[in-house]
Amino acid sequence: MKKVLLLLPIFLIACSSSQEIEFEKSTGQTNTVAPNSRFHINLSEDHKVGSGLWSVDHDYDNTIVSYVNSIYNSSNGGNVNFNFEALEAGKTEIHFTKSFARDTLERVTFVVEVK
Repeated sequence: MKKVLLLLPIFLIACSSSQEIEFEKSTGQTNTVAPNSRFHINLSEDHKVGSGLWSVDHDYDNTIVSYVNSIYNSSNGGNVNFNFEALEAGKTEIHFTKSFARDTLERVTFVVEVK
């Protein structure tokens, strides 16, 4: 029992350090994350014809953040999580474009500061 109690704080610290931060909407304010942490940006995306799909514009500073992947979730109307990893201290903007065929339907920007 003593071994379990001693390992519990270590387990909790390990779990909390890998926790991801989620940005749900573009507010124009700076989102602060720690170096070597992961975060994701969640955007609503409905796969009905004509509704458009989100893509990340790779014009952010890739010495500050790194794109990991994106995952589509069809529940609750649909959304896509764009997953990133914070690398080193600095500030950058991440731009997303929602388009259908060759038409741009919407653009959003997230400001991310790693410190």
